[in-house]
Amino acid sequence: MNLQTGPIYHLALSGEWLEVTESGEDYRRSTVGRSLEDEGFIHTSFLDQVEDTARAYYRNREVVLLEIDPEQVPSPILVEEIGDGRMFPHIYGPIPLGAVRSAVPVPKRSDGTLDLSEVLPHS
Repeated sequence: MNLQTGPIYHLALSGEWLEVTESGEDYRRSTVGRSLEDEGFIHTSFLDQVEDTARAYYRNREVVLLEIDPEQVPSPILVEEIGDGRMFPHIYGPIPLGAVRSAVPVPKRSDGTLDLSEVLPHS
């Protein structure tokens, strides 16, 4: 399936994102506890999928929401089924820092869930 137009999103752990920005190297984390090398690709989401991803994997974590411009990513980006019929974009290579349009810290609610209401673009 082809990539939709517009940005895609990735939830990065704050400490890992800070390390990458300080080093100036490409971003190579796939998901919580897994690297690009471990997984083979970097997990990303379309706008309407970010909240479900946050709820499923990022409770009680310090997180930064990355907005990625797919046109600035030289690696292949494929939209693939994840096993339950849902289709997600996967980046088959590192993300250059220049492809990240914004990196916004995501606040947490008192129960540890992420509050994306103020950081996600409204459609």
